[in-house]
This record gives sequence, C-alpha cells and structure tokens, in this order.
Amino acid sequence: MIKKSFLMLTIIVFLSSCATHKYAQINYAKFYQEDYPGSVFKTQVFNANDSMTELFVQVNLNTLAIVSGKTKTEVAKDFVFDYSLVEGLKEKEVMQEGKVAIAESPDADENSKSFKIKLKTPAVGQFVLFSSVQSENLKKSFTSRTSILKGVVSSEQNFMLLKEDGTIHWDNYISGNEKVRIQFNDSQVKELYVNWYAPKFSPAVVPFSPGHRNEVKNLDTAETFKIALINGKSELLTFKDLGIYQFRVNPNDASGYSLIKFYAEFPYVYNDAQRLFSLRYLNPRYEFEDLMAMEPAEAVKEFWYSKSRKAERSEDMMETYYGRVQRANELFTSYKEGWKTDRGMIFMVYGAPDKVHIYKDREVWEYGNDSYYNGLRFEFTKQDNPFTQNDFQLFRQTHFERSWQGIVNNWRTDI
Repeated sequence: MIKKSFLMLTIIVFLSSCATHKYAQINYAKFYQEDYPGSVFKTQVFNANDSMTELFVQVNLNTLAIVSGKTKTEVAKDFVFDYSLVEGLKEKEVMQEGKVAIAESPDADENSKSFKIKLKTPAVGQFVLFSSVQSENLKKSFTSRTSILKGVVSSEQNFMLLKEDGTIHWDNYISGNEKVRIQFNDSQVKELYVNWYAPKFSPAVVPFSPGHRNEVKNLDTAETFKIALINGKSELLTFKDLGIYQFRVNPNDASGYSLIKFYAEFPYVYNDAQRLFSLRYLNPRYEFEDLMAMEPAEAVKEFWYSKSRKAERSEDMMETYYGRVQRANELFTSYKEGWKTDRGMIFMVYGAPDKVHIYKDREVWEYGNDSYYNGLRFEFTKQDNPFTQNDFQLFRQTHFERSWQGIVNNWRTDI
C-alpha cells in the first residue's frame, strides 16, 4: 500500500513538473517566419490590481484565414485561444490555464475577434504567460510568450494606451496627429511626469565589431512636463515631436511606460529616403556616404539595378529586403525602429532563423540543420533598458565576419 501511494505521488509530482512541456520545447522560429504569431493575434496585459492581471486578446480573422486557406467563418469555429500562466523563475508551476473558443468572442467585427481573460496574479512576483491560437483540425498553432511583472510601480504593465474611442491601442508607437489616452492602474494617482527624448539613435553595428555603444546610458531629456489623471485616465493627448515620451509616476523613477512617435507611415517603408537609409548594412561606410550624397531615388536605383542583373531580379531582391525592413519594424521595435536593432539587422541580412530558443533573459537564433556545430548561431541578451523590455543585444564575435561579408556580397552582386 505504501509503495502504491509513493508511486502515485511520484507520478503526480512528475506530471506537475511537466505541466508546461507543451510550450517548453517549442521552436519559436515561427515568431519571425512568414506566418508569425503577431500577424495572427495580439495580446496585452494590464495589472489591474494586487490580485488580478487582465489579458486582452485580439485575433485577426483575415490573416488567420489566409494562412489556413479557410474562410473567416471557418477559422472562427476551428480555432481556440489556449493559455498557461506559470511562475516566472522556474517556469514549471502552472498557476492558471484555460481555453477560449474564438467563436465565443462577443466582438461583432467580422474581421477580428477580441476578448478579455482575468488572470489571478499575486501582488508581487514575476510570471510568464504562454498563449497560442491553435486548431487541432487544421494542425496549426501560433504561440507567443509574455513576461509579467507585479509589485513594481514603474512597470510598463501598470499602464495602458487607449485610442480616442476608448479601445486598446495595441502598439506602443503612434504617428501623425493620432489622439490617445494613458490609463494607470491606481486611480488614486492624480498626475504623471512625462520626459521627452529626441530620436537620435543609430542603426546597429556589424556582428563582428569589437565594441557596442550604449545609446541610452546617461541620455539627456530635452523636455519634461506633467499630465493630469482623473480616475486613472488622462485626457486625450497629442504629441507634436518625434521621439520617446516616457510616463512616470514619480519623477525619480528609473523607468515607466514609453510611447514612441515615429514617422507617419511607420512601420512601413514609405519613401526613397527610408529605403536608402536602411541600406546601411549592405554597404561599407565610404560607399554608403557616397549614396547618401545623392538624391534618394537615384541612390536606391544605383544600388539595386546592377548592370549585370536583370531588372526583374533587382525588383525581387528589393521586395524581399524592404519586406524584411517592415517586418523588423513590426517585430523588434524597442526604443528605436526595429530595423535599427541587433535582431532587426540579423533578420534583414540573413532572413528568418531556422530555430529560435527563447529563455528568460536571452534568445538564441540558429541557421542551418545543425547550427551549433556547422551553421550560424546568434545569441541575444536582454538589456536593462528604462524605455523597453524588447531590447536585446547581440553577443558579437569576430568569426561572424566571414559569413557576413559573404551574404552581404550576395545582396550586392547576386544575378
């Protein structure tokens, strides 16, 4: 009897320790490949109070229909939203899990479905939310991973950005004369301090460079002002200048919620000046300076339309490259445009990785079937950045130079 009881207890403990295995071994390369989760669904967490975090979900039925080859009505019936909330340090203990049928969303919009889930979270702690949109019938799954921080006043997840009509603004960047509201989770707070920083940030440096400058250390603010809150919400706000607007509860906080204003068409590559500037990675400095001295349209044509290459091939390469620039902006934007980041640089030049392993404080990208030994392996470490949780720095190594020069040469001369 004792042996049987011990055996049952052992099985229970083993199963408990394996509770997150359905997510633990995932190859997150799908994040960055064609059918990446961010195009299918978006999530946002808001620490509503000491005992609850609200999870907001929006599923894009148009994209889901395209990647599944089904109608919007069919995918709404076939797919479910699955989630698991786990303790953040060991990522083994499942605190809460569940499934929501997409078709059960109260949203009447025929192009998207939205819903809210209440997560029971202690007042203090670190947690990880694994969420996916999946269909057993269609054998498709799109998975994302979100870190949640409770008990820190300056946590960006204590804030929420709202559109003019009161709905969620799903991105932390705005453009043009867009009007937004800031919501804070403590209704007793009557004002927020706002620091504005000019957008003077450079593209990443090559992966074999010996040094990497910290752009945000000792960054000077150009302007500081305050905004009033009523029941935790601001009035409608507009922002004149491009750059970072950081909202803080206390003026001496090291971090807060960062709202970024880019050019009006962001994240799209909209004009020849933007197309020219994003060629920085494909040219040595002296050649790039020569291109920058030309009219943007002329410089872009000069680079892409090689005399030895057919026009159709040049157009295909341009479409691929600038498509990656846009995707980098969508995936890796942090305190600066996504294409300027380390991950954005590698993504644009090498393409989407074959394997991605995501850990608490780093990402590992692999290219090739056996990347650790024969292919390429890039490691990005999460940085302590007061503006964002999405800043990852590449571990630069001199041996990357050979592959980099080879693939850049392919971009420049491929026929």
